[in-house]
This record gives sequence, C-alpha cells and structure tokens, in this order.
Amino acid sequence: MQQGQVFIFHPFRLDTVSGSLRRGARPIPLRPKTFAVLRYFVEHAGKLVSKDELLDAIWSHTYVSGAVPIVCIRELRQALGDKANAPRFIQAVPRRGYRFIAPVQQAEFTDHLPLLSTPKKHKAHGRQSQGKFFPSQDRVAAQSVSLVGREAELRCLTEWLTQAAQGRRQIVFVTGEPGIGKTALLDAFLNSLTAVPTRVWIGRGLCIEHSFPGEAYLPIFDALGQLCRGPEGHKVVRYLSQYAPTWLLHMPTLLEAAELDRLRSKTQGATHERMVREMAEAVEALAADRPLVLVLEDLHWSDASTVELIAFLARRREPMRLLLLASYRPMEILGSPHPLRAVVQELQAHGQCRELPLRLLSAEEVEMYLAARFAMTPPSLQAAARLLYHRSEGNPLFLLNLIDFLLARGILQQTDGQWTLRTDGGEAPLGIPESLRQLIEKQFEQLSRKEQQVLEAASVGGIKFSAAAVAAALGKEPVQVERICAVLARRRQFLRACGVNTASDGTVTGVYAFIHALYQNVLYERLTPGQQLALSQRMSV
Repeated sequence: MQQGQVFIFHPFRLDTVSGSLRRGARPIPLRPKTFAVLRYFVEHAGKLVSKDELLDAIWSHTYVSGAVPIVCIRELRQALGDKANAPRFIQAVPRRGYRFIAPVQQAEFTDHLPLLSTPKKHKAHGRQSQGKFFPSQDRVAAQSVSLVGREAELRCLTEWLTQAAQGRRQIVFVTGEPGIGKTALLDAFLNSLTAVPTRVWIGRGLCIEHSFPGEAYLPIFDALGQLCRGPEGHKVVRYLSQYAPTWLLHMPTLLEAAELDRLRSKTQGATHERMVREMAEAVEALAADRPLVLVLEDLHWSDASTVELIAFLARRREPMRLLLLASYRPMEILGSPHPLRAVVQELQAHGQCRELPLRLLSAEEVEMYLAARFAMTPPSLQAAARLLYHRSEGNPLFLLNLIDFLLARGILQQTDGQWTLRTDGGEAPLGIPESLRQLIEKQFEQLSRKEQQVLEAASVGGIKFSAAAVAAALGKEPVQVERICAVLARRRQFLRACGVNTASDGTVTGVYAFIHALYQNVLYERLTPGQQLALSQRMSV
C-alpha cells in the first residue's frame, strides 16, 4: 500500500493517512496492532495469510504469544460486525490461516470525511505560547467530528497542553465506563494538534487485554515506535540512543547491525531501575526540544512496570514540557489488586495528577447529535431522540450501535432527502443490537458465579429492585445478596445504589438499579421462560 491511499470495502473506508477506519462518517476505534492486521489483510485481499505470516509482518522481532493474532482478528470481527460462521470480511481457513474475502476498491486519498456538525466561526487561528502555536479552544471544539457534549473536556485538554508547554508537567487520567467515548475524545484532541502549525511530539500506545501477565512497558514501546516512525523519527532515535539505550535495544529494527552491537555492549547488565531512570531522562530531553504529548490508553490492562514509570514521571520535580494522557475504566481496577488503583490514589493525594471523568450524554445532547447527522423534521427528530436516549441512557457507544440497528432494519429511513422514524402507528420497535449483546455478555462472563446468579435474578425484578426480593428468589440470606450488590455498585459494574427499603416488619435492605436498561434486558433474556417464571414467583412471595 502506498502512502496517501484509501481502501474501500463497503460500508467501510480504510484511510492510511490518518490511520483510521470509518463506517460512513463514524470512526471505528481500533488498537494500532489490530489496525495493522486489518491493513495487511486489505493489502493482500483474496490471498491466504497464515498466522506465521501475520506474526512476521506485524510483530517482527518481537516475541508474542501465538494467541495475539487471534485476539486481533476477534476484535476486527467485532468492529466489522463479521461472524466467524458466516464471514463477509475475514474467512478462517482451518489449520491454514485467514483470507480477506470482501471486494476492495483502491482510491487516492483526497480529504477526510466532512464533520457531522457545523464548525463554530472564529477569528483567531490559535494563540501563541512559549513561541509555539497551539489551537484555540474554539478550534478544538469545532474539530470534534462527532463529539457532542465534550466541548468542556476538550477545552480542559487544550488548557493543560498550554500549561505543559510552559514547563508545568501534566499527568491526566481520562476515565469512564466502556463506550463512554474516551478514545473518541483523545482522537479529536490529537487531530486538533495537526490542524494548525504546532510543534509537538505526539506518541500514542495502547495496552492489550491479557489472560496472562502482559509484556513490560508495552504501551510505552508502542508510543516510542510511533514517534520513531514519524516525520522526524531520526531525532527521536538519536535521543533514545543518548539517553535511553536500553530501551532502543528493545527496538532492533530501528538500528543498523553495528549500532545494535554497540548498544548491547553499552547496556550489558542493565537493571529495571536503570530502564525507568533512562526513560525519564529521554522524556525530559524530548520535551526540551518541544512539548511532548504522550497518550497511553486502556491502563486497566497495563503491566505493573508501565504504571511504575508513570508514577516516576509524575513525582519528578524538575520542570518538564510533558502532557501525559492515560485512559482507563475505573470499574476494572476498583476492588482488584491492580497497581494502578494505588498509584492514582497516591498521586491524587499529593496533587500530582488530574482526573477527567467522562459523563453520559444528556437527552438534549442526543438530540443535538441526531440533528447534526440526519436531516429530520422536528417531530421525527424529537421522537427518535426520545427513543434513543431512553434505550442508550446517554452512553455514546450504545447510541451509535442503536442508530446502526435502526438504519439496518429500515426503522430509521430516508425519503426525498428527509429522515423519518417509522413507527407503524405505534411506538418504534427497538431490539438489542448483537454487538451490544456481545459486549454486555463479555462483561458478565468476567464476574464470579455468585455475582452472575444475583444479577440474573435481579433482572427478573426489573430495572430497580431490592436486595431482599433477590434474596427471596435465590433462597439466600438478604445480607449475602446485599453484600454482592454493594460490591458491584462500588465497582460501577452493572449496578448502582438507590437507597434503602424498609419492609412492614421494620427490616431495612438496600435498593439497587441496573446502570443501563440494556444490561437488565440482556441478562433477563439469558434466562429460560421457566427460570423467569420460577424466580418471579419466589420474588413475589
């Protein structure tokens, strides 16, 4: 694939300039390695690609488990809405490999897709800080492709970059539940930095979900690799060679054989502590040349070494032009032994980091998004907004999947240039998209069996329920059920606390509710009709 090309396989568009995958105007987030696998498949469309070939092409000179490509392919199938037993894109050939079977069109890159909302007018292109230009807050907000309701967060990120450029390092944790839009927010912010003549280093890395201990410093190496492959990558390699030779040794494809031998001799006997110290010095050297924006995503899956390095960078006292943005899901680390929880708490206690929690969209913001994306008459717009907000409860990922669901089934349809919501004289039917069902099922399967039993029984009681009613359905003591519900609510998994209920005999038990109606729907549908009836009868006794 040549630089500056676009590949189209309906309804998707693979852009090699921005490194993005889109379905229509909507970006489809992918981890860099998963994107690289898709790119390799598209480049070799129709050809049988073995797992060994994938490993050589994507993970050259890096040891990874043979299961890693399988994880990437599973993520691609989910992103593309593909099914292994009825593939439209990626076909598995047993014991031989995979083949990309969708028709692929190759096109020259022309421009990015248009914004979904009208950019705000502004007079100034940016403001000057420390001799460098950074995007104005209006410009950043205007460039958020489909980010309705995130203007305040984008302004915060812009302000923190300005402070970082003045030597006040900023460690920022972007937090929120799955689907809340952490990656979309970071995408919009980083895209804004390339829209004006800024001089900023940008490195981005992701953590990968593992059922075994992850590779040390994986997201850091990912970010360094991006920097080294950038327009001025030779300068980054030079900085690493001088300040962090141990790290450069782990990226052998960037070096000539003679330089590799020199580094091996120079770093012989290097310790873990030396690696941490070297990277801190390399980051300071890079940031002295120009501000450094380092983005690390999905830290809830990170290894302990990466967390330790973040803490070390946050605690250093020297001025540094660094903006480190790290995203994670609080629900994944609350109540777990993951080292990130303790580090975040300690840094917060000493004022050494910031947190940017993302909230759910409001009903008004859902309507704004629909108005920006679809040409609708006011009655249709309001009806669609009410329906989608009620079902998604403002979760952006749920919202986008539900819109795709409506489009695929013709419930949301276009006639003579106007979009309308087909209701057939009643309320528009809306089931559960398979993609969302799989997401919720995956989260559910990660729980203990006792937690699963409580949630399944609770789903029979509706969106809101009392712990006592669930205990009666399961034949357990209320205190046992209440303890499980309290833990789930504290971790923000499936449930939230809604106060207490006092029975006629004076017994007090907790009241809980599912975070999203879709969670309750999916869990209820897991039960057989017989199970639903039996639990309901015991609950009402």
